[in-house]
Amino acid sequence: MFNGGIVFLEGETLTLRQKGQGKRLEVAATKQQYVDQRARGAYIASICQPEACFDLSSAAQHQDPTEGDTKALNKRIRWQMENQERGLHFLPLDLSAVRIFVFVDGSFANNRDLTSQLGFAIILANEEMRSDEGTFKIRGNLIR
Repeated sequence: MFNGGIVFLEGETLTLRQKGQGKRLEVAATKQQYVDQRARGAYIASICQPEACFDLSSAAQHQDPTEGDTKALNKRIRWQMENQERGLHFLPLDLSAVRIFVFVDGSFANNRDLTSQLGFAIILANEEMRSDEGTFKIRGNLIR
């Protein structure tokens, strides 16, 4: 068990899912509901739905949300409500050959208030070189 979710062993794959936090999600109509649901959605995204992180991070930038901001947040909240069984799946790795891959990307002054965003991903993976193509393939797990 990890903090905030349920761990399942499916074959050799480890799966992490929320443990019912999504049942408290609801669409927002008021500013206070916007703040509450944004926080609930962000918590779920941080533990088991990373695909929702961008939308919820964007929603967190709005101090006085507009109708459009609320509509965008509600679209993501509805998705989270409909996909409560989604989770993170961790594959077994050969620890003697594991590598750390870090991918970084940034957007300069792309936020409404002209601040910048930096995004990154850290992956533990096994690497397979493809000598005939000069490329490589990784099989691994996103850890951040």
